[in-house]
Amino acid sequence: MKNEIKDIKKTGRELAQDDIVKFLKKKKRGVMIKTLNWSGPLRSRIWAFAAMLKGYFSFGEFCRLLLPLSFGEKLELMDRYDAFLCEELKKECHGSSDNSVNLFGHKFGGQNFYEVVRVINDVIISDQYHANKFLKKASVVIDAGAHIGVFSIFAANLALCSRIYSFEPVVKTFEFLKENTGYYPQITCVNYGLGNEVSQKNIFVGSIYPSGSVFEDSPFYSGKSDGRECESVNVSTIDAFVADNGIPHVDFIKMDTEGYEAKILKGARETIKKWKPVISMSAYHNSNDKEELPKIIKEICSDYVCELHHDREEDFICYVKK
Repeated sequence: MKNEIKDIKKTGRELAQDDIVKFLKKKKRGVMIKTLNWSGPLRSRIWAFAAMLKGYFSFGEFCRLLLPLSFGEKLELMDRYDAFLCEELKKECHGSSDNSVNLFGHKFGGQNFYEVVRVINDVIISDQYHANKFLKKASVVIDAGAHIGVFSIFAANLALCSRIYSFEPVVKTFEFLKENTGYYPQITCVNYGLGNEVSQKNIFVGSIYPSGSVFEDSPFYSGKSDGRECESVNVSTIDAFVADNGIPHVDFIKMDTEGYEAKILKGARETIKKWKPVISMSAYHNSNDKEELPKIIKEICSDYVCELHHDREEDFICYVKK
């Protein structure tokens, strides 16, 4: 551990001494950390009001920020809002430098400090995908929409003999994923997306929050770029990946793919039918997700139970009772 910290200091990126998971679990925390688990609309309004009081916005800009405008229409305001969130969180997460934290004894970073802390809080502290309940010691896991690797790393720490395949199509985000998971030999990072066919597609990448990147044919895509850059990426299916790589079984599939969940399920029919993995996935991106996603799963295998949970966001936990 000491040698690891020395190596990081040489690059000018010091590892924070306090583990972020232990810090987030403490009862004595700052206002920003305490309000992370509040409902999204209430939390956003309170944070925007606090940003106004600290001089980030005028009263008129504060009011505009709360209006139902598209992200692109208030992009300049969001830049300042993001700066406020990052600066305030860095004050509360003592020992952090740049956009990195100490996660389970290793440096973990991303493009946006707020997003780093928020995702760790949602995925690990709130356990929104119910990994503690369903992951076994030697589980084979597919992480669709791995982002910067929080769930993959959490799974690797819970299931020490596991094999985890982490899919992330966006180039810059994938670089963070590779760096963050480099300490875990059981994690394999794959730089393409998952869907219902093997193809090449355009994806629109969020400049501030890369986790909001969306495929051009996703039902979640509004038809507007809203300040996003466009990348051309490779897409495959879970069935094709499993067959091509001779994967012996799949036990757990996690999906958070900005409205692409239904397409990924359709591209995983044989995998689901054969091994009946636990499927933990987002259920809020599209208006019909709550009806369509369980329907697709039950058409593939009628033995599945699909439970809708509200631990952080709305997520389906789907499994076969044994």
